[in-house]
Amino acid sequence: MSEGQTVQTSRRGFLQALGLGVAGLAVGWPFRADAQAAWNGRLLLYVHASGGWDPTSFCDPKGRETADSPEPVNHYLTSEIRTANAPSPLTWAPMAANEAFFQTYGDRLLVINGLDTSTNGHESGTRYACSGTLADTHPALAALYAGVFAADKSMPFLTNGAFDSTRGVVARTRVSNMSALDRLADTQDVGNSTHILPPDTMARIAQANADRETARLAAPLLPRERLEHGKFTSAARTTENGISRLKAQLPDLNTFATALGKQGAIALAAWRAGLSASAQLTIGGFDTHSNHDNNQSTALTALTQGLGEVMREIARLNAEGDVVVVVGSDFGRTPVYNDGNGKDHWPVTSMVALGAGIRGNRVIGGSTPDFRARAVDPAHFQPVDGSANGVVLTPAHVHRALRTLLGLTGTTLDQQFPINVEELGLFA
Repeated sequence: MSEGQTVQTSRRGFLQALGLGVAGLAVGWPFRADAQAAWNGRLLLYVHASGGWDPTSFCDPKGRETADSPEPVNHYLTSEIRTANAPSPLTWAPMAANEAFFQTYGDRLLVINGLDTSTNGHESGTRYACSGTLADTHPALAALYAGVFAADKSMPFLTNGAFDSTRGVVARTRVSNMSALDRLADTQDVGNSTHILPPDTMARIAQANADRETARLAAPLLPRERLEHGKFTSAARTTENGISRLKAQLPDLNTFATALGKQGAIALAAWRAGLSASAQLTIGGFDTHSNHDNNQSTALTALTQGLGEVMREIARLNAEGDVVVVVGSDFGRTPVYNDGNGKDHWPVTSMVALGAGIRGNRVIGGSTPDFRARAVDPAHFQPVDGSANGVVLTPAHVHRALRTLLGLTGTTLDQQFPINVEELGLFA
């Protein structure tokens, strides 16, 4: 399957996406003798806020001193910036649904501010946020994680878009129509509780197939022919078992109000079924070149509400200690408004993370009042004056630390696709 090929959400496409159907074998997916073994490690969810979010409207607030301040970074006042109860360092902009999100998840949230992306291009910024490098040479972090730990599973890396290159380290499953997956789990379903064939007919077909296989194996076969036949039938059984496990874990997607929540629910179901180790979730609407305050608020509300649905599903599954959630974006928005009352592209941004192994209620790094990246003390990660006294954080530093958190550091694929910055232990 080529890098640009999208798996369509038809039954045939879904089976191909599993990497186990007839077409999957034909295009060269390697047969795995242990393909039926369930993945039971941690799940990585990388969430991409597509278009370039504005951290000053979210987790790195910058207000204006008075209502008539010239060229304000934001229209809200500095006095309106919300602050968590001491000794928490968390602050957030008085916009969107930020208050509810930070009050609910602040004790679990790690905020990394003042990241210098060195780009204001969507393609390069998205690549940097998802892979940890500006160069088009590395797989996405979620793909790398799946490639190290679960490359033999049915759906090791689920993706809903953004930069999802695999560089050949793992099979990629693209999900474009989430509502269809529940129906796809039942290969007989044609909608409205109608099935293609009645159950007794399906039972006779299954028996006929079993009899044919028995007769086939009873006939004289060359060793290579017997081996290939075994591979094919085992793959078919694995596909059937995988679909059944997915269906058993998949919740009612109609109970989720946001697209992001549905993406997360599917990823969690695939993980609980033992089919998947990682997923890349996406949400758009952040490229706010006009009417910034309203449009950015709408996008941020959708993001935090979607994250809330994902976190509640994680809690329902009692999986808080098993799922890592990372949120990033292409870049930030300018510290001034343009003529259309919007904000343009800006290379300074933030990332946030919460979940397994992450100490919350923390803020690392920072930016100046006019939203420029500040250097940090590499021992304590707090802003210092002058780059000579510290390190300017980048998405590469975050990815290097994430690799350590996720157990990737030192693996063959980590060495094949290195992140060439110092290890700062941001998540330690």
